[in-house]
Amino acid sequence: MNITSRIFFKLFGLMVFGFLVLYVIQFLGRVLFFDSMYIDNIHRKNIELIHTVADRVNDGEDLYYVLFDEGVTDVGAIITDDELDIIEYGFFEEVEDTELEGYYEGISVEQSVIEGDVSYQVIKDDVGDSQFTIYYMELEDGNFLVIEHYLAGLVNANEVLNQIDLYVILGMILFLLPYTYWYSRRFSRPLQAMNRQVNALSNLEFLAPLRVRSKDEVGQLTESINMVSVSLESAINKLQEDIEFEKYKDKKRRELIASLSHELKTPITTLRAVIEGMRDNIGKYSNRDEYLKESLEYLLYMETLSKDIIDAINIESKKIVEESYDLLEIYEESLRFVAQPIKQKNQTIESTLTSCSVSVNKGMILRVFINVLSNASLYSEKGEKIIISSKVLKDEVEVSILNTGAYIKPGDITHLFDPFYRVEKSRNKETGGSGLGLFIIKSILDGHNSTYSIINDVEGVKFTFTLKLTQF
Repeated sequence: MNITSRIFFKLFGLMVFGFLVLYVIQFLGRVLFFDSMYIDNIHRKNIELIHTVADRVNDGEDLYYVLFDEGVTDVGAIITDDELDIIEYGFFEEVEDTELEGYYEGISVEQSVIEGDVSYQVIKDDVGDSQFTIYYMELEDGNFLVIEHYLAGLVNANEVLNQIDLYVILGMILFLLPYTYWYSRRFSRPLQAMNRQVNALSNLEFLAPLRVRSKDEVGQLTESINMVSVSLESAINKLQEDIEFEKYKDKKRRELIASLSHELKTPITTLRAVIEGMRDNIGKYSNRDEYLKESLEYLLYMETLSKDIIDAINIESKKIVEESYDLLEIYEESLRFVAQPIKQKNQTIESTLTSCSVSVNKGMILRVFINVLSNASLYSEKGEKIIISSKVLKDEVEVSILNTGAYIKPGDITHLFDPFYRVEKSRNKETGGSGLGLFIIKSILDGHNSTYSIINDVEGVKFTFTLKLTQF
């Protein structure tokens, strides 16, 4: 049995039981208290009526007119003298015998009560099994006002009310059938939807967000499940991105190691041949002084290459700690490392770099400036310019470094940030570095979530990168 059926039967049974209990309470109340309460209410009204009629009759008004004017239709009234001879009729049917005692022959008195100046008797007709009450009150002229009220319909009224209650109960049950079915479906539908959503989440499947239909606890639970679904999906996507990124980094490490193996193979093989030739005093290698110098150059190149490789690996795996620094101060500090080679090539630096606070790792961004300025000088002819400028954007600053007179083939630009890639194909140690400079710059800027690019400008080659401004 599903939840809709269980809710329907429980709710329907509970409501039917409640109505039956209410009916039983009402039935017992009517049996125990209705007759007495109804008769007491009639007595109060009739006592008030006899006082009102007596007052108006004492004022000289006709009894029949007074009863008609008061709108009395369910009682009869007469005026008698102290001998019980009828003096005036109200709504009683006139009888030939003017003795009141003769009018009430064949009846028995059930109850006699005196309440102030009014006396009344509850009388039962032994033959017709009917009940009525006679009220007496003395008028100012010594005569008596008598009012009679029949209660013959009391038993029938109880029976009619019981039948009406029974029909009401049956009608309510018929009404409860469709209402309970509708309500149970309305209540169970979000629960079923939540159950499907939770089952899907347990299998790491993400369905469309649940519709929030109310602001009660069910609605709050629906919102909570939606929030959990969104958070879990976001966390899984983030984890998937991290996994993909780790796979990417692992792939890059393998490529780096493969490139390193290839890059070191040539100088090591060459160095080995040179040393073996000098050892065996073979041919040109017999000139040991000249080839010792060449061997030392190979060793220095390998030392630089090893240092760059270690730096590249450290930067990729190192967690970057950012602090607030002045961009202009970092740039000016980098000039101390590149000023000499720039001066030797008779090159000039023009800078319009503005002072602004950036959130960076100072040592790494200093390395970016040094590497880019060194490349700009290395790949520019003598007498060229290196132009540095900046532009403050919404929440970052864009830095541009242009070396005039330079040009890079379009096919080379897309590979410049690859490890060990060099535009100069001869891989001459005097005309190029290890091929890791731009790869290190790329790793640093990726760690700072910066954007960067190298393009051929009208005047030369322009390198552009962004840094985050410090948020105060």
